[in-house]
Amino acid sequence: MAKNITILVLALLLAASTFYLGYMAGARREVLRDDARFRISLYDSLYHSAEKGDVRKIQNNLGIVLLGEVRTYHDNFGDETGTNSFAERYGDAKAIADRVESTLVPVGSVISNLPHTPDADVNVEKKQQ
Repeated sequence: MAKNITILVLALLLAASTFYLGYMAGARREVLRDDARFRISLYDSLYHSAEKGDVRKIQNNLGIVLLGEVRTYHDNFGDETGTNSFAERYGDAKAIADRVESTLVPVGSVISNLPHTPDADVNVEKKQQ
């Protein structure tokens, strides 16, 4: 009897761990799919902007992407220090990202300029770092 219960518990643990691993693989795949869709949409837009000779639009799109990439790199790995070629490129990219970020309009100012409706309940909080 104890042997049957042990086998049953082990089978349930195996099934649960297999389900969990499959779920996590699916979640990772979904993130990769969303990233790929974003890149394809961006590159398609950049390609058509280049065809039209709209350098300003290309620069704006690349600036926003660079801002996101630099901030993500910083959050995951910290600032790049050193004397290698990537550290030099990272410093340049960070300067561009800072410049792009300074031109963005804060969400709070956009929301505060919206017409006030008595039924609306909107709270905007700044995340502390």
